[in-house]
Amino acid sequence: MNLKLPSKILSYFILSSFIFGWGIFCGALTSKNFPFLKKPFLFFLKNYFEGFEKKSKVSQVFYIFFHNAICLFFLIFLGWFFLIPTFLGIFTNGFILGFLFFMSFEGKMLGKFLKGILPHGIIEIPVILIGGALGIYFWKSLFTKKIKKAFLKI
Repeated sequence: MNLKLPSKILSYFILSSFIFGWGIFCGALTSKNFPFLKKPFLFFLKNYFEGFEKKSKVSQVFYIFFHNAICLFFLIFLGWFFLIPTFLGIFTNGFILGFLFFMSFEGKMLGKFLKGILPHGIIEIPVILIGGALGIYFWKSLFTKKIKKAFLKI
């Protein structure tokens, strides 16, 4: 089976990357300019991942895999209908990364941050961007077809 995506996917990948980069920038800027948000943000992350480190490595891998698969599903398929959840998903991932990056930079823990993000970022970030690009592509192709049908009826 040879699955070929249109070359336009590259432009949607670039758009997806731009949204992700904008999220990183906004996250870092928020971390820098609103320091009172750091404590609640870390509290939320701590509660979200509570008990995660107590799980076995295999359990952690499966949890992360299925969590990412569900997020990817929503990035792609909600793009068919609304597009806003796709943009928000891409932006939010970038925002969290930017927020944590700046906190790590400020606390002189950048090495620890990079060590923690690198194994995940090599695969997960490109997959998020590709999923976002596919969501945008599917929405555009569906939207274009609906517009053509509406004008042909007139």
